[in-house]
Amino acid sequence: HLMQRLASLEQEVSTLRAENGGAAAIRAAEQDSKHLIDGVAVSEPNVNPKPSNAFSIVQGSQSPVTNHSKSLYDYATQVNLFQPCANLATSNASAPLNLVSDTFEGNRCQSLKDKGLLTAATLADQANEAQAIINSFGILTEQNIVQPSHYFLSVPQGLSVTYANAYGKLSVADNLCGYSFGATDASGNPVAAAASTVAQIFANGSGIPPTGGINLINNTSVGGAKIDGLSTSPSTNRQDLNIDGVLCLRALAAGLDPVSGRPLTGQALKNHQRVKEGISDVRASGNLRKKPVVIVNGRADAVIAPNHASRAYFGLNKTVEGSHSRLQYYEITNAQHLDTLNGTDGFNSRFIPLHFYFVQAMNLMYNHLKNGDPLPPSQVVCTMPRPVVGGVVQPISTTNVPAISQTPANDARIAFVNGVVQIPE
Repeated sequence: HLMQRLASLEQEVSTLRAENGGAAAIRAAEQDSKHLIDGVAVSEPNVNPKPSNAFSIVQGSQSPVTNHSKSLYDYATQVNLFQPCANLATSNASAPLNLVSDTFEGNRCQSLKDKGLLTAATLADQANEAQAIINSFGILTEQNIVQPSHYFLSVPQGLSVTYANAYGKLSVADNLCGYSFGATDASGNPVAAAASTVAQIFANGSGIPPTGGINLINNTSVGGAKIDGLSTSPSTNRQDLNIDGVLCLRALAAGLDPVSGRPLTGQALKNHQRVKEGISDVRASGNLRKKPVVIVNGRADAVIAPNHASRAYFGLNKTVEGSHSRLQYYEITNAQHLDTLNGTDGFNSRFIPLHFYFVQAMNLMYNHLKNGDPLPPSQVVCTMPRPVVGGVVQPISTTNVPAISQTPANDARIAFVNGVVQIPE
């Protein structure tokens, strides 16, 4: 019977291991008053901890982070607003897949400046200022090098729209903030989706555009509906990557007009309240009911920000459960959210596979539940990127991916001391 439960647990964790599935597994453990769950191992969970001022987060000797525990929707819309301009920052010049049109990115910088959201005079300074604003929102500098690729792949754009609809329980037919989904032609104009696209979308689509031949469309574009990235914003008459739609989505997170700072009214206020309620519904309590839980997260995760998700949940759990906590957190350096990118130029020489450590975490939890083996203490696992020899990235080896240690060095241990989540460099 025990082996059947363990096998079931391993299968469940394998299936629900990341992002929303990982968060669902954690929240299931929180709600499990009947002890149906023995333990949980998850990777990069989109867990949204209840905000708490009872703790701060400190990485190495850096300044304490107190503005942690923001919802994914909150920080995704902030990144969505400033990232196109930040792509032009000096520090992002070598970022892999930083391929969005410099013209459109420059237009976003100018539109942010015109609306009073940036103060710098030159384009270069505006880009650096935009990057600084993103990092002041609790985004790690280690995430910066990955963010341009995610904007190129429409990650924050798609997340901002779909999560607003999901949290607000709104239909795509509501055209929230002027967005809709659909197929487009080579010029970015909406067209009827091909029958073959529709037939395969369940298999090929993730549900977050662009996906399976379905793209994000700006219904309010000057001259008529257009694919979002090529659209022209009515308020600026520029191809600035739809700043009007992005500001509308940002307002739904903050409850304020991002430009004027005034509270929302009318339908915008109602939409904000619906989104806010939806976010509240998925907030995690931090009470794991004394269950053993393992969380693995890459430090460079540019989808699920560590300061707002895994790190913050670790702090909340230690605050709530105290000495009864059985949560272990493993933070992996040189690891990011989308392992599938690690085969591309620029990623292959920088990042190691996070999934390797998720498999370790599952095995550690299995052996803990089956044999009583102790779970390794919370720690930072310092990996080594693959070397480049003669311009060729070398094959990965065990040297690049050291195991999660049962006895990590003191300067590698993650700890919770006097209301501070201490993350070693």
